[in-house]
Amino acid sequence: YNTDEFVFSIDFPSTNNHITQYTNVMITDYRGIGNSSAIKSGIQLDRRSIESNDRGDHSDHHIGLYASYLYEKGNLYVIPNLRYDYDSNYGGELLPSINVSYNLPQLTLRGSAGRSVRAADYTERFVSNNLVDLTPGRSLGNPDLLAERSWSAELGLDFRLSANWTLSGTVYSRWSDDLIDYISTNESSIGVVSEIGSLQSGADYFFASNIADVQTSGIELESNLNLPIGDNNQFVLSNSLSIIDQGSSEDIISVYLANSAKMLSTNRLSLKSKKINIHLTGLFKNRNGRVAKAIGSELSEDYFLMNASIVYKLNEHLDLSAQMLNLTDTEYQNILGAAMPGRWFKGSLNWKF
Repeated sequence: YNTDEFVFSIDFPSTNNHITQYTNVMITDYRGIGNSSAIKSGIQLDRRSIESNDRGDHSDHHIGLYASYLYEKGNLYVIPNLRYDYDSNYGGELLPSINVSYNLPQLTLRGSAGRSVRAADYTERFVSNNLVDLTPGRSLGNPDLLAERSWSAELGLDFRLSANWTLSGTVYSRWSDDLIDYISTNESSIGVVSEIGSLQSGADYFFASNIADVQTSGIELESNLNLPIGDNNQFVLSNSLSIIDQGSSEDIISVYLANSAKMLSTNRLSLKSKKINIHLTGLFKNRNGRVAKAIGSELSEDYFLMNASIVYKLNEHLDLSAQMLNLTDTEYQNILGAAMPGRWFKGSLNWKF
């Protein structure tokens, strides 16, 4: 049960108020079959609802039935999965998948493939639908959205150079139908959809829509080094590099596709001891740049972020932590027109009982 109040801008006196509820029940069963196989099965039931002055009042229910079979023989592991989902938003869907791995002393070969489905959430379906005289350029929900459906596959390997150092590589691809994104659309085209709120004549809005076909392919390289220092100290260095290619069958300008990374690099350095943990993380992102002169906003082609944190363990149950985010005070946006915070600080006291 969650309540929240969202202020879009200090220039607008009205706020969006939401009450969301989610109830979930899951029953699982695990049965071993001899020494090399097992079956895990279960049922999932859930209900979600929202009461909102911005999105309206809505509820949905969902049921999932699933079974996984684990087969192990020597160094080979095979896990086929089958799931059936029924959702009041998209009806019934059959979702098969399979995971395979083969382990050698220094090398693991792995692969997977499967089908997935994602229903549009309440924001994508109903955001701003209840507002009167909606300001141009705002996001607008679409009650008639279809669910996203995808097939994905990946192949990878993990090479253990030593007990403390592992190198990994993965190639993957995903084929998606009816991907949901926000597309700049004129009011004259939106008017054909029912249950949409009060729009200004001739204005453009970021209207939630289904994009016909989107293919995403990429390669990811990782290095994980974990070195013990003495009895209670540890040095951890993790690096990853992703090169991503994403294309759509439609020549359109949308919010999320425009911001999707072409290259993404993440780095993490950690020093851990019995009392103090220090973490330093970095992120570099390259994407397609965009400029919106009308609002004086720019989506830069690339940016670099660095964060730092320190955790001090006062005792077994209590620790004190401090974080400095965006250390370099980088000016950047993930969505055109929405500036992200500069350098900021966060502290916390954590009690585990």
